[in-house]
Amino acid sequence: MKHIHWLLPFTPDKDISTVHIASARLRAGLFKNTPNYNVTYGYNVGQCDILIVGKIGVNVTDLTDLWINIINRHKNVIFDFTDDHINNITPMTRFYRSVVKKDSRIVVSSQRMKENLQGYDNVQVIEDPYEIDIQPVRRANNRFLWYGHPTNLKYLYKLIQQLQTHNPITLEVMTSQNAIPLVEAAFKKMNINPNITLDIHPWSIHEMYATHASAVLIPGDVSDIRKNGVSSNRLLTAFAMGCAVCATPYESYKEFSDYFCDIDKVNEFIDNHEPYLEKTKEAQKLITKYSEEEMLAKWIRLL
Repeated sequence: MKHIHWLLPFTPDKDISTVHIASARLRAGLFKNTPNYNVTYGYNVGQCDILIVGKIGVNVTDLTDLWINIINRHKNVIFDFTDDHINNITPMTRFYRSVVKKDSRIVVSSQRMKENLQGYDNVQVIEDPYEIDIQPVRRANNRFLWYGHPTNLKYLYKLIQQLQTHNPITLEVMTSQNAIPLVEAAFKKMNINPNITLDIHPWSIHEMYATHASAVLIPGDVSDIRKNGVSSNRLLTAFAMGCAVCATPYESYKEFSDYFCDIDKVNEFIDNHEPYLEKTKEAQKLITKYSEEEMLAKWIRLL
């Protein structure tokens, strides 16, 4: 039985399916119950047949010299890129430039990310899966949902100040537990439409199933070079939830451009998103190729 180790920012005793870093949940988490492999996770790298370097964060620069030595000695390394630290200067740029070679095996989560790494010879796309079982399409109501990592909050802050609804709505905001006080403080400083009631609470899979929202908002910025290679997982998961979607048209979303509203028309969407619920019903027929089973099969073929 081959031993796969994922280099990731959490201790092995954690349930990988509950960590708040989507890039860990949706990629390394696929291997959680793989019977033909012994899979381990964490910062401590021991003997293993395959070492997969996942999303290791930017606050671990004290460990990078150790990892550089381990990775450069290892014969079978795969780099899973969900952020581009090579072309975008970050605290982890030195690490990645030290270990990723022109012929390294690289996996990315979107075609755009592959294009961003065009100087490398061995890059393969394995998309993120959606992480909610496909639900019945919802009935339209006045409850909207934003969910995401704290690094995406800046787009929400900009969006919420542009909302001009004349009807009472509730905007549910789900993000990491440690970001909740920051979100609450940020909203208090904003001039928010008085027709908008905020419901802010920590993200979890349970909360994703429990929400009563009938629509999801995914604001972003296609010109942001650190985000333009994002995967489609937030869009696909919103469809799987049975929600209408209003989103920034990232390149990874273009396959589904007929099924969601462009974020530039968000105020029209807020006033009437019912037509997009019908589009979600059609989108749900198309997203099954991005199931966890299909994405794990891609990984297994790669290994």
